[in-house]
Amino acid sequence: MFFKANSQLQSGTVYIIKMVLDCGTVIYKIGITARKFEDRLAEIVIDVFKHLRYIPRTTAKRFTSSTNYEHVETELLSMYKDKKYTWGFTFGGCTEFICDVDEEELLAEYDKRMKV
Repeated sequence: MFFKANSQLQSGTVYIIKMVLDCGTVIYKIGITARKFEDRLAEIVIDVFKHLRYIPRTTAKRFTSSTNYEHVETELLSMYKDKKYTWGFTFGGCTEFICDVDEEELLAEYDKRMKV
C-alpha cells in the first residue's frame, strides 16, 4: 500500500468492497486507506473501468476506522492468500482482491478483528 511505510499515521480505514463482474464472478477487495473511504472507493471503481470498460456492480460491505488497520488488513489477506484474484492488468491495490470465498465468513472475520 502507498502509505504503510509512513509510521506517523495514527489510524486508517479497513474496508471490504464486493464487486460482481459481468461474467458473474464475485470478487472482494480487502484494503486500507488514510483518505476518505468514499474517495478510495471511487478511485478503485475508476481504475477498474479504465481496463474493463464497464463498472462492475460494487458494494461497500465494511469500512471502519481503526488504529490497528494495518494488522487487520494483513491478517485478513493472509487468511485468504489462497483465494487471490488476479486481474489481467495492474492498478493500485490490484493485488488485494480475493474470490471464491464465503461472504458471511469473510465479514465475520472482519467483524471479529474490528470488534464490530
